[in-house]
Amino acid sequence: MGLTWTSVLAESPSLAMPISSAEKRNPIEVYFATLSGLRYAQDDQLLSDVDIQSLIFSQGDSESSRLIKKSKSSGQLGVWSLGLGLVGITTGFFVTTDNVNDNQNLVTGLGIAFGGVCLSTAGSLLLAEGNSARFNAVQRYNHLAWSEDHLSASSVSGSSDIKIQPIDVRLTTFGGMGYSVDGRDMVWPKDFEDRIDSLNDFEASRLLKKSKSSGGLSPLFLGLGLAGEVATIIINSGSNGGGDRIGFWLPLIGSLLAGEIGAYLQMEANTAKFNAVKRYNRFARGQEQVLPQGPSDDKFLMDFSTSLEAPKKK
Repeated sequence: MGLTWTSVLAESPSLAMPISSAEKRNPIEVYFATLSGLRYAQDDQLLSDVDIQSLIFSQGDSESSRLIKKSKSSGQLGVWSLGLGLVGITTGFFVTTDNVNDNQNLVTGLGIAFGGVCLSTAGSLLLAEGNSARFNAVQRYNHLAWSEDHLSASSVSGSSDIKIQPIDVRLTTFGGMGYSVDGRDMVWPKDFEDRIDSLNDFEASRLLKKSKSSGGLSPLFLGLGLAGEVATIIINSGSNGGGDRIGFWLPLIGSLLAGEIGAYLQMEANTAKFNAVKRYNRFARGQEQVLPQGPSDDKFLMDFSTSLEAPKKK
């Protein structure tokens, strides 16, 4: 492959300096899909972790550099913890099922599996922390690349109350995606509907509706899965051990699947909302043109003020 901007930066440390006001740096595009998660690209080319680090270090901003370093360390530690946790869960499963008539095996296997679950949870949190730090580093990089401190808000055609102004997006380990405008958090669905629907853009409105519908179904499946898991454990804990474990594992697996469906729907809702906001921000930054507001009723187009009488013959 030929030389790229990131490879030149890696081979020439002297180029890794703060950008001047005259230099224009292309922003990093962020793509968010339900299954593949967050992906980053620049100039239609996907960026690896090394590419992102090189670009951010070259900008010379201490905060974004600190975030990308945190992302690397948390990600590495998270991979190790998650791997050890999966080994513990697998070992506990085999110990538990080695002799279903031995309660001692059951207790030992569940203990090992519980330790594996704890390690896996810690690893997942560390990976989430690493992803959050990387995302926020990229957002800060883009903020400087777009020079959004100097952006002025413009009114949507047909409305003096709603301003076309970029929505700030941040990612936290526990809270997930967060959105705000001028330091004011956007929490309620109406906060997004007022701004995004005012664009009169079909795709942005469709994504927002999809987010709302998937987000409404998610708690139903999550609650069903949690209730099934608790009920299965309580019912089987009262039985005198030994014998067939099918009555325990099948309901438990069904409850876990219901929980996974709920988690998938919630991820789909988060993805759709992020992409709706991303499309809104394209309008706010002048990358797309805001369409004029159409009439609310087709009858508005008909003029009934003129007379419908036929012209008189001379």
